[in-house]
Amino acid sequence: MKKMLFVLLVLGFAFTANAAPTLYGKINKEVRMYDEDADWGQANTSMFQDVQGSPSRFGFKGSEKLGNMTVKYRLEAKWDSSATNTTPIQMRHAHLSFVDSWGTLTIGQAFTATAKIGKKLDPLSNTGADLAGGTLKGNTREMVTANNLAYLYRSRKDLIKYESPKFMGFQLLTSYDRNDVTTRNSNTAHRWEKAIAYGHDFGAFKLDAWVASVTEHGEQASKDDFSMTRLAARFGFGDLTLAVMMDNAEETSNADVKTEDARMMLTGKYKMGKNVFAVTYGKHETDLSTAGDKTREWSQMAAGIAHNYTKNFQFRVTYAAYDYDWQGAATTVLKTNSATILMLGTQLKF
Repeated sequence: MKKMLFVLLVLGFAFTANAAPTLYGKINKEVRMYDEDADWGQANTSMFQDVQGSPSRFGFKGSEKLGNMTVKYRLEAKWDSSATNTTPIQMRHAHLSFVDSWGTLTIGQAFTATAKIGKKLDPLSNTGADLAGGTLKGNTREMVTANNLAYLYRSRKDLIKYESPKFMGFQLLTSYDRNDVTTRNSNTAHRWEKAIAYGHDFGAFKLDAWVASVTEHGEQASKDDFSMTRLAARFGFGDLTLAVMMDNAEETSNADVKTEDARMMLTGKYKMGKNVFAVTYGKHETDLSTAGDKTREWSQMAAGIAHNYTKNFQFRVTYAAYDYDWQGAATTVLKTNSATILMLGTQLKF
C-alpha cells in the first residue's frame, strides 16, 4: 500500500511538472540450450526466456527545476513474459532524487550504494551469464544457492541514499534500507552500504576504482550480524577494458555459527567496430563452521560476442560453463554438478 501511494505521488509530480516525462524501455530475450550433468536428470534442455539480470522493461523519467535544486523522478517496471510462479509485471524503480551543489539525495525504490558496481564491471550483465547469478538461478541444479555468484548484489530497495559531488575524481555514496520490510518487526535488520568511488582519465589510460562495505545488524540479539567488504577496479586502454573485483563477507548467527564467503570476478571486453567481444570468470566459495558441511564452491566461465546493428538493436551469442562442488567433513564430496549453456539473445531499446 505504501509503495502504491509513493507511485501515485511520483505520477502526480510527473504530470504536473512543466517538462514532459521521457518514455523508455527495452526488450531483452534469449534462447538457452543447457547441457547439464545427467545425474541431475536435466541434461540437454532448451528454453526461451527473459534475462532476469537485465529484464525487459518500460518506464518514464524526467526532472523539474525548483530554484537551485533539480528534482528528478523515475518510475520503471519490468515485464517477464516467461514467469510462471511470479507476477509478470513488477516494479523496479519508483523514486525521487533531489540534486543540488551539495550532492544527490534519493528516496524510494532505487539501486543501493554498492549495487551498480558489479554491473558496471560485468560486460555480460545483460545476458544469462550475468555474474550476479540472477538469471541462471533455479535453471541449473544448485544454482538456486548461487545467487550473488561472483559478487553480492542487493539490487534495488526502498531506501534513502546520498551521493556526494565529485571532488578530484572521488565520490562518496551511502544508503540505508530495511530490506523492503514495512511492518514494525523488531527482528528486521538495518542495512547500511558505503562506497568510495574514484575515476580519472589519464589520456589513453582510464582508471575507475571502488572501496565499499555492507553491514547489517538486527534490533534483537536473535538476528544475525553480517558484514562485507569490496575492492574493485576497472582499467581502460582504448577499446580494451579489464576489470577485477573481490568481495569478502562474514555472518555470525545467534547460535554462533559462522559463515565466510569469498567472491571474485575477472572480466575483459574489447570493442571492434560494431562488435563487442567479452570474457568473464566468477567464483564464490563458502566456508561454514558447522560439522559435516564445510565448503561449497561455485564457478563460472563465459565468453560472448555482441553485434550492434544500430545504437538500439543488438544480437549476441554467449557461452557459459558452470561448476558446483559441495564438500563435507574430511573432504567428503557431498554433491557436484556441471553444466554448459549456449545462449542466443537479442535486445531492442526504445
